[in-house]
Amino acid sequence: MTITACTHHSIHSKRVRRYLFLLIILLAACQQPVTSPQNQPAHADSIIQHAEELLESGQLSVLHPYLDSAYHVFPNADQLDHWKKYQFFYKFYLEYPGDTARAHAYTDSMVQVLQGPSSPYKKAYALTLFAQGDVLMAEQKYEKAFRLYFDGRSYAQHHLDSCSLAQFTDKLAMVRYKQLQFDRAINYFKQALMENSSCGSNGGFEERLMMPQHLLHMLGLSYEQSTLKGNGDIVIAYYKQALNLLDKQEGYFPERKEAIQRARGIIYSDLGASYMYRNQDVEAIQYLTACIRLNDRPGFGQFNALGAKVDLASVYIRSAKLKEAALLIQQLISALGKTEIRQWEKSILVMNLYAVQRDYFHQSKRIDSAYFYERKFNNYIDSTRKAEKYLRAADMEGAFNSTEAAYKVALLDRDNRIKTLYLWTFILFSVMAVILLLAILHSLKRSRLAHRQISAQNKSIAAQHQYILEQNTQMKLALNALEQSQLENNNLMKIVAHDLRNPIGGIVSLASMMIEVPDRLEEDVTMLKMILTAGQNSIDMVESLLQLNSQAEEHKKEPVEIRQMLQHCINMLHHKAAAKKQQITLQANNVTISINGEKMWRVISNLIANAIKFSPQGSIIAVQLTEQTNSILIAVKDHGIGIPPELKDKIFDMFTKSQRRGTAGEQPFGLGLAISKQIVEANGGKIWFESVVGESTTFFVELQRN
Repeated sequence: MTITACTHHSIHSKRVRRYLFLLIILLAACQQPVTSPQNQPAHADSIIQHAEELLESGQLSVLHPYLDSAYHVFPNADQLDHWKKYQFFYKFYLEYPGDTARAHAYTDSMVQVLQGPSSPYKKAYALTLFAQGDVLMAEQKYEKAFRLYFDGRSYAQHHLDSCSLAQFTDKLAMVRYKQLQFDRAINYFKQALMENSSCGSNGGFEERLMMPQHLLHMLGLSYEQSTLKGNGDIVIAYYKQALNLLDKQEGYFPERKEAIQRARGIIYSDLGASYMYRNQDVEAIQYLTACIRLNDRPGFGQFNALGAKVDLASVYIRSAKLKEAALLIQQLISALGKTEIRQWEKSILVMNLYAVQRDYFHQSKRIDSAYFYERKFNNYIDSTRKAEKYLRAADMEGAFNSTEAAYKVALLDRDNRIKTLYLWTFILFSVMAVILLLAILHSLKRSRLAHRQISAQNKSIAAQHQYILEQNTQMKLALNALEQSQLENNNLMKIVAHDLRNPIGGIVSLASMMIEVPDRLEEDVTMLKMILTAGQNSIDMVESLLQLNSQAEEHKKEPVEIRQMLQHCINMLHHKAAAKKQQITLQANNVTISINGEKMWRVISNLIANAIKFSPQGSIIAVQLTEQTNSILIAVKDHGIGIPPELKDKIFDMFTKSQRRGTAGEQPFGLGLAISKQIVEANGGKIWFESVVGESTTFFVELQRN
């Protein structure tokens, strides 16, 4: 390959791929949703716009955290808002790391969030089909990609107006441009420009400015590389039309000044390159320098600015300004090591830089170095041709035609099946009508017989109804008698329990006094302590019986300061815990709710007493109060023996057989938790527990605030 031929192919390859950068800028502005009452397009677009600014400035590492945090606090984000985030990430993974698997995942999310073709966001759904096609194109599955493009275009033609169709026609033109089929791309770009003209003055930033300037610019690029001859004036004319449009419309969109500047810089670059091809070095230097001045800064088109530097270096070499060319080459080498750009962009720049370095050393009469970079450049050219071979050969129009033909066949087949279904439906309904008529005649005969039978049954039912009324009267009398008997039993139980408490209390008092007498034999003290313990247990059992028979009574509620109540319970049971060298902790804020304080005090005391009973020597019992939205939660946690699974369903039963002795041999009675459950529920609350055998048990009491 000669040096001249290599240079031409270098410029050609760079120009073919430059459209991708233009497409990113276009899509950055193209966020026009279908309106929805719950949509907040301005907020979503501002988030995506800032993410694109981070992308352009090379801050790739902060993209995910920024978008995740921005959407986390997004008020009432709807389907389209989330779709825009997924669309951004699909383009990012497709264009930067080239990770088609991740890009596929995000296009699947785009489909899922829109919930199919019936989505109210028609334009977004059509763009989603094109997005899936883009990923398949990157995977070189061109036939499948073209089918999705066909589906997207057909869907857009059926659901969108002519103004919106311009965006989809432009996408098909870009596919043709990427295939190097520039003549066909020109036809698509012109069609898109005509469709965009129907938007009129009512369109937004995308319709009035970014889309038409992009189409004019791409027409210039396509004519630049078209097989048609004598296009030089046409190319320059299209570029300058695009610049004039930016100048005229810029004042209407002051908030999008940076996007307009980036677009202007890109056109400057291609206009300068066009003059360079025509050996008009003065104009070439003017526009290439203007491009570098606009886009060679963070957040702007740095890839485009670097490409302009490559072209400018070529102009300097051709003009024998080797010192200026060497300075630009050093800047390019330094920038390629620092600038965060797409991998394919870096590959293009490296390839074109090799061509410039080859020409520089050739002009400097350093043939060995020129030959070195010639080989590097040729290696890039060969790999590029291999990558583009199958893409160029792919037939998009053929795929469109075959897909359309398949759809027509499917429609005809569906029509035939529908007609067949109608015929069988008519036959079925005819048969059913005949059967129904026969059934009606048979039913009339049976209804007469049934009428006579029903009359006889009504008489029998009337007699049975009278009998049932008499039985109900007798049952009411029996129920009243049972209720009276239950009331008498409850009263009797209270009397017995009350009468038992007085003598047992006397026994406890006498035992306490006798223990305190000095110089008493140790055996006597032991026996008296046993009497004292038995008496105290008996009093506890009597109290439980009294509580058991008072649950049906009305619970009187009053405001109770819960932390104070919990502290009181702990103070009362401190001596029991101290006897086992245990510690009771409390964590609670001041909360006041309306409950029956006296009865709830017994519940908490019972839970703490159980924790003491079933915990080993020296352990900690934790009491905690947690405030919730409409309730409070009291937790009593021990580190004791736990509750086995076979006893968990019986622990709250009355007179259960699941009683166990405490860790110090304390006597169980089995009534405490059953009574506690009745008290909590009578106060409108819930009680439950969680337990790990051999480790801990936590009882929870939840009480409503109101």
